[in-house]
Amino acid sequence: RGVCRPMRPEEVTPVNVRIGIADASREIELEVDEPTSLEAEFDKAFGDGTAVYWITDKSGNRFGIPIARIAYVEIIGGPRSSVGFG
Repeated sequence: RGVCRPMRPEEVTPVNVRIGIADASREIELEVDEPTSLEAEFDKAFGDGTAVYWITDKSGNRFGIPIARIAYVEIIGGPRSSVGFG
């Protein structure tokens, strides 16, 4: 059995995230430090009826994304490479 421990700052590797928006010609692409918590936050937002999901990238830029318009979320370089919603 493994022991769950928080990552030290030097172990955090930023990952790229692509978010596809339905009926849009471009994806939203950003870099985040916490891919696992991002997955959990997306799962929670889809489950609790959140209308707009706000995400902040590692540079401090904020993006508001209408949950109903998200076609997919791709996490590149994290523990899971792709999460699809449909």
